[in-house]
Amino acid sequence: MKKIIILLITILLTVDLNSQVDEKAIYDKLDVFLRKNLNEFKNGSKPPTTSGLEKSVVDFENEFSTFCEKDLSESSVKSKALYKAEDEWKYGKADPGHISSMENYGGKEENSEWAVFNYYYMRLIYAKWSTISKTFPNSKTLLDAAKRSENVYKKMGSKEEAEKGAEIAKADHLAKVKMDPATASDPELEAQIKKALGKTTFGEGRTVVKVNLHNKDWNIKRNALTSVILSRSKNFSAVVKEKDGSCTLIRYTSYKQDYIGSSYGNGYVYMGQADKIPCENVNK
Repeated sequence: MKKIIILLITILLTVDLNSQVDEKAIYDKLDVFLRKNLNEFKNGSKPPTTSGLEKSVVDFENEFSTFCEKDLSESSVKSKALYKAEDEWKYGKADPGHISSMENYGGKEENSEWAVFNYYYMRLIYAKWSTISKTFPNSKTLLDAAKRSENVYKKMGSKEEAEKGAEIAKADHLAKVKMDPATASDPELEAQIKKALGKTTFGEGRTVVKVNLHNKDWNIKRNALTSVILSRSKNFSAVVKEKDGSCTLIRYTSYKQDYIGSSYGNGYVYMGQADKIPCENVNK
């Protein structure tokens, strides 16, 4: 009899232990699902391929839906899962942050690859919060998460609309690009800058069509201890014409000459930022 009682106690303890292990496994798995985002699929700074994004999101939708329908059916797990889900929405930064960014920015991404990436990211977020809110229909927090993500996701439309939106945003941006106005004029120096710019990767094989100076006087750089002159520079912007006839604006750029004892040496260009510009905007 005593052996039977000991055996029963052992069985009960084992069942309880297994229950705790299973509950923790489910709880941990929910945490992974709630923190899931597409950033892990990036290849460096580049977005992944469309097919990779599609598969990742579809797999997540299916796996998370099955998880919520089956694993979260246990009442002992559900109560803890609700708090975890609500806390992730209230205090997590990834999903609410991305949604706020899309709400404020309107998804007007000029790069079509990133526009598609944002579309799939919002699709993932929408799938996450709409699915979990169905498991906890009485949670105002999760219903709010589902509604906000749904509004932004549906506003983005389809993948094709995201790509088209990027093309429109890029065209709108391009139409507004102009040269910063010149604040000084020095034809001789401008000719020197054109020659120096032609030796850089931005100017080589291209035609420098215009240079705008942004300093009337030279910026003199001196040694901090001796005050000896080291170099002088002037800021400028320029436009180069590409071989295909399009134009490129080069900004935040400076022309520098090192001091070599009694005079200044040949100048060279410190490159800045390049951007496309409509050729018709060059003289506006």
